[in-house]
Amino acid sequence: MGRTKDNGLPMYLNLDKNGRFYLDYPEKIGTGVRRRREWLVPGTTKLRALAAAAEVTTRLNAIKRTGHDPGYSLGHCLNDYLAKKANAQQSIIADKPKVTLLLEILGDRPMADLNHDHAALIVARLKEKGPKGRPLKEASINRYTMLLKASTRHALLMNKVERDPMAGFRLLREDNIRDRVLEKWEYVALLAVAAPHLKPIIRLAYKVGMRLGEILGLEWDRVDLEKGLITLRKEDTKTRYSREVPLDEDLIAMFKSLPRSAETKTVFLYWRPEPDGSVPALLKLGERSEPTTIKTAFNNAVAKAGIEDFTFHDLRHCAVTNLVNAGADQATIMAITGHRTDAAFRRYKKTKLSDKKRALDQLDLMLGKDGPELSGQ
Repeated sequence: MGRTKDNGLPMYLNLDKNGRFYLDYPEKIGTGVRRRREWLVPGTTKLRALAAAAEVTTRLNAIKRTGHDPGYSLGHCLNDYLAKKANAQQSIIADKPKVTLLLEILGDRPMADLNHDHAALIVARLKEKGPKGRPLKEASINRYTMLLKASTRHALLMNKVERDPMAGFRLLREDNIRDRVLEKWEYVALLAVAAPHLKPIIRLAYKVGMRLGEILGLEWDRVDLEKGLITLRKEDTKTRYSREVPLDEDLIAMFKSLPRSAETKTVFLYWRPEPDGSVPALLKLGERSEPTTIKTAFNNAVAKAGIEDFTFHDLRHCAVTNLVNAGADQATIMAITGHRTDAAFRRYKKTKLSDKKRALDQLDLMLGKDGPELSGQ
């Protein structure tokens, strides 16, 4: 323990006038730079204070010897990663509840104790019960383990840990990729029953595959009706890449018909038609003038239209499928919808069985049904 004072305490353990013990020790914060740190010791007895002092001494010696803090915990790791994303202007809204649940399952344990068994525990728990009490599917579970893996990797890169405890942990195979695409009658039925403020949102998503966040955050200075173009800034998009979204005559007419207000730049607002059926020329803003979600309105419209198993994001599937069927090439479609990788695009490019059969019929026409049979001989 080194030298002691007259009261038998180590040099770095002090007793204040209120009878509380506290540690006083130097901490290295840079090359040749130190600062004094004071840490109040839990408990009031000399024995407990000495035990706490011994624990801190062990930790400080480990930091000095290895450069890593054995007291660095999973909570520190996850929150450091969120801070890194926030500094990079990346959204952490969806990550925060995941962090809470990860810590609830695993506890704020030391990073030195973390291993693959803990990741497997997360998977098992979420298969049984997710944050809303229902089992999660593979893709949703992977979002949690991906967050954990990204956090531990960041901790390693920042020299907070000696090793990445999640290195090599495999994600679940995702077999629950959705392939729901609306039939034409379903789309017509959905528009017929949708609330007035919801109709243009559905039409835009169905035609050009914009994400819901991109639509609800759209402002009028990003819409050029003369050029027939929406220009999304990098901060407007999920991928943080700017892009241009073309508008056809139908969508241009739709935008021209939308009510506007001088009090906001937001394009899509809550509104209802006048009693005579006309669109209000000026919308009076209320407390909920700008929708932040359309979940309830959309689900109600889907139910009224008699459509089963369909989400708003499935409209993005519809847009990609329709553009493919219209003959657009992959590069053009990806430029419109904002897909950044082939793998992501393939998740949305759906081919119906009827299209596959039509392709075989066309092959028959090309080869000739009465021609010689092809064989391996």
